[in-house]
Amino acid sequence: MPSLKLAAFAVIMFAASAANASDEVSFRFSSDDLASSKSVKALYVRMDRAAENACTTPGLRGLETIKRDRLCHRQLIESFVEQVDHPSLTTVHEDQHGADRLARVN
Repeated sequence: MPSLKLAAFAVIMFAASAANASDEVSFRFSSDDLASSKSVKALYVRMDRAAENACTTPGLRGLETIKRDRLCHRQLIESFVEQVDHPSLTTVHEDQHGADRLARVN
C-alpha cells in the first residue's frame, strides 16, 4: 500500500537581522522526515545548515556581524521548528539549544 506523503514547507522572511536581508529562506521536508528519531535528527541537521547558509555574511566579519549572524541563525532555526510543530523535532531543538547555551556560558 503506498504511503501518503505530506508535502510541507516553511518560508521565513527576515529583515535587518539576516545577512541577506532581501532573501526569502525556504526549507522543505516531508512526513518521512518525522517518522523516526534518526530521521528527525537528520532533518534538524538540514535545518541547521540551511539557517547557517542563509545567515552567514561572506568574507571577513567583525564582532558585530558575527553576533548578528548568530542571532539570525538562532531565530531562523527556531522559526523552522515552530512551523513544523512536531514534538520530536522540538525536543531535538531544545536539546541542541541547551547545549549551545552551555557552550556560550563556558
